[in-house]
Amino acid sequence: MVIVRSMQVHEVFREGFKDGEGSRAAVDELAVGTGGGEGAFEEELIAFAGFDAEFVEPGVHFGASAFSDGEGGFHGAGVGSGANEGFVGALADEELERAEDDGFAGTGFAGDGGVAGAERPGEILDEREIADAEGGEHCGHGRETISVGGTFQPTRMLPIEITFLGTGTSQGVPMIGCDCAVCLSGDPRDNRTRSSIHVRTPEAAWVVDTGPDFRTQVLRERIRWLDAVVYTHAHTDHMMGFDDLRRFCDARNGTMPIHASAETMADLQRVFSFAFDGTAMFPGYVQPEVHVVDGPFLLGATTLTPLRVKHGRAHVFGYLLSRDGKKRAAYISDCKTISKEATVALRDVPVLVIDALRHRPHPTHMNLEEALEFRKSVGAKRTWLTHLCHDLGHAETEAGLPEDVRVAFDGLKIVV
Repeated sequence: MVIVRSMQVHEVFREGFKDGEGSRAAVDELAVGTGGGEGAFEEELIAFAGFDAEFVEPGVHFGASAFSDGEGGFHGAGVGSGANEGFVGALADEELERAEDDGFAGTGFAGDGGVAGAERPGEILDEREIADAEGGEHCGHGRETISVGGTFQPTRMLPIEITFLGTGTSQGVPMIGCDCAVCLSGDPRDNRTRSSIHVRTPEAAWVVDTGPDFRTQVLRERIRWLDAVVYTHAHTDHMMGFDDLRRFCDARNGTMPIHASAETMADLQRVFSFAFDGTAMFPGYVQPEVHVVDGPFLLGATTLTPLRVKHGRAHVFGYLLSRDGKKRAAYISDCKTISKEATVALRDVPVLVIDALRHRPHPTHMNLEEALEFRKSVGAKRTWLTHLCHDLGHAETEAGLPEDVRVAFDGLKIVV
């Protein structure tokens, strides 16, 4: 697995770089890119670390802002060796000077539009490396290269990029008026907006849920295009950013496909009646196109299979993402129990994103122990925890987790 982090440039990192080294390396529950120019690069570097360094190969880069130029790194920067998330290698001074003024180019994913990558560099992981390491279908030395501006063509399974727009519970973290250690934390990973993801494939881009922080999230990630919006349920922390879809309707010069269960769609139509009743058919307004989800459906070449789960009294949809009949990832943001049918569908899922509210039991959400037990029961290869409250600090929580489980954070990008 590869991790890409943005860091401040310090002399110790520069001196530690060795050119050419190889790496194997709402009320609660209510109904990488790098932006900027040379200046930004002078203040930041990108370093590679690995949970399992032997599975990382030089010249393999992933995600919305990463690419290989055939010289073993970003614009030829070498990748050092190491493991266990230690410092592995950094861009040399001359590599920083070679950075283009407008950052990295697009990657050939839907919605790039020639725009440079996200303004806030995050952490990018290619979950397919895990399958390689475990003898899965992508084993061998031939790794996929993500298309960059048409220069390179994918040679293996096309990617799905998932960006965590938000990873927090309904009140967000920090919570208003709270002085606990997590709410006052200086670790940016402890700043959690309301839970949502952005999914991008070569053919389509969509979000799952539009919470109250939706506008801030899409500005942060520089998202300019959506082909659809998918909803899990109609609680306020998952739908109250609906009206900010107006800008995406303008970009599309038309309607926005909205996918939701019958129950969730009815709530959306009730709360945002002005958008659905046909009286506001003007530029600058949300123009929803209703798609009631009652079974698997396609967005581009990706099949989304709804997974009915119980969240208190609410019935919620999680979603299993598949391509060419192969499971790639599942997203379940809010749940207490998961149906037998959904559990069967999730067997051996490569990547599971699941609700893990806190340590203590909760009546409508899985706690950490329940999430860990469920991931074990379905044999998920890698699990990301989301919808976290201020009881869980990122660093201390992650330090106690099994190697196959990590804590998601706002701005994290994974490629599956």
